Amino acid sequence: MTTCPGSACATGRGSPHCRRSPPPQEDPRKCLAAFEQQVDRLGEACVAEGREPDDIHRVLLTGVTPERPLASVQAFRDFAGRYAEAGATDLILHWPRPDEPYEADPAVFERIATAALADVQAGRF
Repeated sequence: MTTCPGSACATGRGSPHCRRSPPPQEDPRKCLAAFEQQVDRLGEACVAEGREPDDIHRVLLTGVTPERPLASVQAFRDFAGRYAEAGATDLILHWPRPDEPYEADPAVFERIATAALADVQAGRF
């Protein structure tokens, strides 16, 4: 099995392991499957190094996926729930901008921060 250099570094010394979301032309299901595979490979690399996989935060950098987690509070809940189930411990969202590739309404972003974030952190999607 080959692991990427980032996985090797994270398993040896790191505490977070960050993955960028796949290209926007990808199908959302393929993006999720790719992330799940990355989490699995990271777990295998941890075990090979004698490290507990749950000791490493699995961070997903979003923003260029075909999904729009900042489209609405429910879109965020759905997105966060899917990726939490796939093994993500943290999501990084781009600050909303008026144009692509990070176009989103700042008011929705604020509603997510006030209405959904506590539920997501508590595991309630």
